[in-house]
Amino acid sequence: LSHPNATYRYLSAKGFSSFTPPGLRDTLVSKLNDPVPEVVAAVAHALGQLRDPEAGEALTKAFVKRDSVGRWLMTNQNILEAIGKIAGQRAHDQIASVTTYLPQDTMLVLGQARALFHFSNRQIVSESGVLRCVELMNKEKYPQNIRLYAAHYLANTPDEMISTRADTILSLLKIEEDVDIQVPIIKAAAKSGN
Repeated sequence: LSHPNATYRYLSAKGFSSFTPPGLRDTLVSKLNDPVPEVVAAVAHALGQLRDPEAGEALTKAFVKRDSVGRWLMTNQNILEAIGKIAGQRAHDQIASVTTYLPQDTMLVLGQARALFHFSNRQIVSESGVLRCVELMNKEKYPQNIRLYAAHYLANTPDEMISTRADTILSLLKIEEDVDIQVPIIKAAAKSGN
C-alpha cells in the first residue's frame, strides 16, 4: 500500500476488497489521501467491505467536493457506496437529501443510489430516502442500473412508509418494462396493502 508505484498500491487495495484481515482499518484510512484517484477508489471500496463504522468519518472527509474535470468521479462514487455499507442514520439522511446531482452526473447518482441501497439492506431508511428513490425511478432521466438500486431500496422500506405512497408505487410499476426492476417494485407495492 505504500509502494512508490501507484499500480502496486491500487492492486494491493483491490486485494483487500476480497480479504480484509482484522486491524487493517487504520492502514487503509491512512491511504485515503493518496494522490492517485484510482488508488483512493480502491481503498474506499476495501473500507466498505470491511464494514467498520469507525471508517465512516474518514470516508466522508475523503470525498472530493471540487472536481471540475471529473478526475475523482469514480473515487466519489466508491466513497458514497462505502458509506452506505458502514455508516448510520445521520449519514443516510445526508446522502438521501442530496438533490444537486443531476441526471447527467451518472457516477455520482449511481454512488448515491448504491449507498441508499446498502443502507436499506441494514434497515436504515427514511422518508427522504423514499422520496429520492422515487425520483430516481424516472425512466426518462435515469438509466436501468440506477433505477434498479432505487427499486430495491423501496422494496426494503417498511410497510408504513410505503402504504402512504401506494398510488405512486403502482404508477411506477405500470410504466416499468424491465422485469428486474418490476420484481422489487411488486414487493414494495405488496406492502402498501392496496
